[in-house]
Amino acid sequence: MAKVWEYQGRNDYPVVIEDPRAANDGFYIDGVKHNKTSLTPQYNRVINYRYDTQSTYTYRHNNNSSSGTAKIGSSLALAKMQTGMSTPSNTQDYRNYIDPAPWIDMSQSGAAGEGGYTGGAMQSLKSNDGSQEAVVHSWEDSTYLYNAGWPEMSSSTDLDQQNPNAWGNEQENYYKKTHWWGKAYGSSQQFQPGLSRMGGSSQNHNYPNFKLHTQWGSTGWPNNAEQNNRIDFSGMGNNWTVQWLGESSDGYPMICGNRMAASADNSDIKIMKMAYTTSASPSQTTMLNYTAAITAAGSHQGGASRNSLAFPSSCSTTFDDPRGTANTKCFYRSYYDSYYNWHPLVVTWDTSTDTFAVETDITTDVNSSTHADTSTIASYSGTYITGHWATTTWVSSGTRYVSEFRCDGRSSFWDTNEAFRTWVTYSVGASDPKSLTYHSKITLPSTPRQYVWLNDSRTLMGVWFASSFKIYSWNK
Repeated sequence: MAKVWEYQGRNDYPVVIEDPRAANDGFYIDGVKHNKTSLTPQYNRVINYRYDTQSTYTYRHNNNSSSGTAKIGSSLALAKMQTGMSTPSNTQDYRNYIDPAPWIDMSQSGAAGEGGYTGGAMQSLKSNDGSQEAVVHSWEDSTYLYNAGWPEMSSSTDLDQQNPNAWGNEQENYYKKTHWWGKAYGSSQQFQPGLSRMGGSSQNHNYPNFKLHTQWGSTGWPNNAEQNNRIDFSGMGNNWTVQWLGESSDGYPMICGNRMAASADNSDIKIMKMAYTTSASPSQTTMLNYTAAITAAGSHQGGASRNSLAFPSSCSTTFDDPRGTANTKCFYRSYYDSYYNWHPLVVTWDTSTDTFAVETDITTDVNSSTHADTSTIASYSGTYITGHWATTTWVSSGTRYVSEFRCDGRSSFWDTNEAFRTWVTYSVGASDPKSLTYHSKITLPSTPRQYVWLNDSRTLMGVWFASSFKIYSWNK
């Protein structure tokens, strides 16, 4: 293979920048435009990060390479799924928070939101009717979040031919990378909603804690989007993990929250609709507020999830109800009974009426504690939560599977705990999402710090460890 580039010792551009627009194949190495197929450099074609219309060049903000943080979007700015991890350490602080890119989008396609969200640092943002399109680069540097926005431009206009002057020098402390929904809402304005974690202000806590980040322009998006607004979710403050669920029947984005609590509230679920009209602070309507005590049903014994040992978790992507119920999707929410056996709850969503229900009578043929006894995993507590448990589902050769991927940013914290490092997978009944049959387990060699999907079908995955990055492929 021919060498196409040699490191120039600079850190003021991502090594690779990828244009997220479907009709543009822009590809940049160290800011220099290259042919994406042949990787041939195109000289005198360099991205200009200056936030105004002047032609003098400004490079992207320098990385704080000594901070040890993940700096997601700084080294690679891709249009496809991406995340990363910090310099290995066992410190329980913001350096080891896990980026939510692999699981923050629950939409059925799994890694493609309503407006084209893919989990990358480079994102395409579309107007509410889809006729306009802008580009934003969201990245981290130490404790800071940065966003650079390009205005609407022809698909034949490359990123190096236009300054990112739609959004000013947006710089916010104590926030992680914004995960934009990718589609605008509102009538007189074009409000672009995004999700980001951490508390903002003068703190870098992560309980976990999520904020709704809305970007808009008073004089016309996408060519002016200089204003941003952050709000809390009603009833979901600290210790809630928030995901994009999908779009409501009346055309608004909906989010799903999972509560982490050292109590029976450990399995609470809250779904809310964000109705944007004329304000960057949308009207919030609760569509589901599940707080019921779970009693024995199916093959589980009921009780507070994990006997009230708190753990941060996220729901699976949605899928069509295999029972053939019209207009109905399902997704899984993690639940362990009082004997620490995993029986993920099934949440149904009637998409025609936006009504939700939770089904708890889950049946498994083999107890998960046989392979992974999570009673040995202590309760998460404090203001710096570095772990995450992601309920995950995918289809292979016509069969659906469900598993839970446990990760922790601390590089070797769980090396001696086999239960944490063991992921158990069940196959799902062809006509019953509540019928689970043991399929397999995998015990990872050391603490899994983070994972990333490497293909759209979610059969190829990369996992970060303290001193290696390993690629796993699914084999049914």
